[in-house]
Amino acid sequence: EKRYRLALTASETVQTPIVSSVTGRAESATLAGTAAYKVTTLDGSRIITEGVAQGTATYDRSTQRFASLRAARDAEIRLAKLLSEQIKTRVAAILATQP
Repeated sequence: EKRYRLALTASETVQTPIVSSVTGRAESATLAGTAAYKVTTLDGSRIITEGVAQGTATYDRSTQRFASLRAARDAEIRLAKLLSEQIKTRVAAILATQP
């Protein structure tokens, strides 16, 4: 039986710390993400827990367009898994102590 509701708000940014002086293109990128979460009772009358999970994933950029797109997509997937594991662990710890 359902007892709780999980609300998520996520955002991501891309940072390019290394730029080639020869080509002027970024050689790597860092994907930074945050996910704010809130667990409430199903009727919304009480907040069980809330917080913000943060993480990063890096990837190499290539001159080949599709290789760079795939690398960025893989980094997004890794970041999503990282954030979801953080949230899952935090929520499980709180719910384990609930009566």
